[in-house]
Amino acid sequence: MPETQASLAALYTVGAFFACLGVILTVVVIRLVRIEHLRGLARATIERAGPWPPDPGGASADGVAHAILPREGDGAQAAPLDHRQSGTSAQDLAGYGAYGAVTAAAITWSLASIDPDIVAAADFASETAIHTGFDYAQYIHAHMDGFSQAAQEGFLARLQGYVGERFVADILVDQGHTVTQAATANQPIWDLLVDGHAVNVKTVADTASILPDAAAHPDVTYIVPADAHGATAHNVLHLDGFSHDTVHQAVHESLATVHGDTAFQWLAHHIPWVTLGFSAMRQINEIEKGKPIGPAISHCLADTAGRGGGAMLFGKIGAAIGSTAGPLGMIAAAGVGAIIGSLIGGAVAAQWKLRGLKRALAALTEALHSLGATFSDRLEEIRNHLHAPLRRMEQSLRALQQHVEARKRSWRWLIWPDFQTVLLDEAAQEGRKAVERERAAVARVNAILQTAKTTGRYESIGLMLANSPVIRQLLGCADAMLEPVQQAREAVLAERRILHPELAEKLR
Repeated sequence: MPETQASLAALYTVGAFFACLGVILTVVVIRLVRIEHLRGLARATIERAGPWPPDPGGASADGVAHAILPREGDGAQAAPLDHRQSGTSAQDLAGYGAYGAVTAAAITWSLASIDPDIVAAADFASETAIHTGFDYAQYIHAHMDGFSQAAQEGFLARLQGYVGERFVADILVDQGHTVTQAATANQPIWDLLVDGHAVNVKTVADTASILPDAAAHPDVTYIVPADAHGATAHNVLHLDGFSHDTVHQAVHESLATVHGDTAFQWLAHHIPWVTLGFSAMRQINEIEKGKPIGPAISHCLADTAGRGGGAMLFGKIGAAIGSTAGPLGMIAAAGVGAIIGSLIGGAVAAQWKLRGLKRALAALTEALHSLGATFSDRLEEIRNHLHAPLRRMEQSLRALQQHVEARKRSWRWLIWPDFQTVLLDEAAQEGRKAVERERAAVARVNAILQTAKTTGRYESIGLMLANSPVIRQLLGCADAMLEPVQQAREAVLAERRILHPELAEKLR
């Protein structure tokens, strides 16, 4: 029995302990929940009341520093000493893509359009299979481009001869003859059988070089271009429609096509119109937003010259570099080069369009410097004036923190937190943030004042005067002294409205 009573007593003790612990935890949780609820109400009250703390004694350093170095998104009027451009628009990106696509398409089309007779002649003369313009371009890049000057001339002479054979065969077939071509490129004596008769085609500009060969083979007819000069023989025939100059030009045009020259000649007639179209669309949109017609026309021409010229120049450079990897490399590199060139050309055009704004900004900088230099001997007075609000804020914050600490030491706060104490505590937290901002602003203003004193450039002081009525009143700056600054600022804003008419309302 005594053991049972001892066990029950121990059980009651443990139960009482956990009951007390539960009560305490419940009170603590309820207290924390109440404090958090009161903090939410306090924050809402503080937000409705506005920034902490109000300072009737004058301008704060944060406000003055803001006037000189505005935070992002505060608008252009506070600090007009920059010429930032807006970002790349979707229309710009479409234009850049169009330059690359048109350039790549032009080269692709020009390669696909190489004369089939030239492709067939190259296939006939080479051990490599050449069936398309792309094959022909690949062959030229892989073989002829690596030859010496003499070897290239020999290659071209042979290629012209084989192309001449193709041209003659086409002419004779059109005239109704039966034409059979030699099975191999090195067939001796004759190149074609025309109605069963042996024919040797000589694509020469002067017949003198072939007369000995013609005399040695009197039973073979030697066909020469109609525009070939020199003496003839009984078996040397000028063929109407067969022109040495035409063959020569066709072969050299095919080489120019292989190296992208033909495509870029075509692009020279079309890229400016593509560029003009995109630029005109952009300028029309800006005219509708208020941009004057004169600047719109000049900006349109600048974009056309800059972007189009850059696309052409860098596209050609890209084609030359990419040609080392064959036609596909040339097409890809030319397209990328055109995009890069249009970007660079667009940047150059943008800088040209900024000339007016830069001149206006330079004039504004000088006007602000002149205004600030007028009060250069009173920088210490500005510094002292701007330190005063920080000292007042620190004093107010200390007093508030002491008051809050005193209220938190009371039994009432420990038992049941009240709204007034929570509100004051939240206000103290906001006050600490405001004091830190003001301290940072004081440091910025001190740095600005020191820089002006060290460098002898006072445009930041002028900007401070222009944007802070309190500082103007402190230094006795009359409104008339601001007129040059205001005129220069209006000129800057006018230039900005021209560059970015969509910002016109924000800049007013």
